[in-house]
Amino acid sequence: MTGKVTKYNPNTKTGYICNITNGLSCMFKESDVKGDDIANGYIVDFYLAYDEELQRKCAKGIRVIDSSVGIYSENKASKKKQKNSKHRKPCNADKVITDDKKFQRFVRKFMYEQKALKKEREKNNGNTYQ
Repeated sequence: MTGKVTKYNPNTKTGYICNITNGLSCMFKESDVKGDDIANGYIVDFYLAYDEELQRKCAKGIRVIDSSVGIYSENKASKKKQKNSKHRKPCNADKVITDDKKFQRFVRKFMYEQKALKKEREKNNGNTYQ
């Protein structure tokens, strides 16, 4: 199978590979990597096998196919993410939320006024006019 390293933590020496064909993610250990070092964004070839220690299916026999493509696309994605975080476009959901807040304030104010009228009526024993 072919996949892309999505997360890799050099401290714990574990990471995740996303399968390119079906999009499923599986865990791997650095000890299962054959040859080169591994990092986020690398395109790798692997197979799935059951790991007794982790009690789940993991990627085994990991071989790095292309390391330059992964680094380029990762840098490009991080720049795009930074750009989007600075300048967020408003959407219809924002308008709905603000309208909903205004409506809630209106309802609260209306209910408060109704309570005040009810107390006044009880005080006057049902006679609103004197």
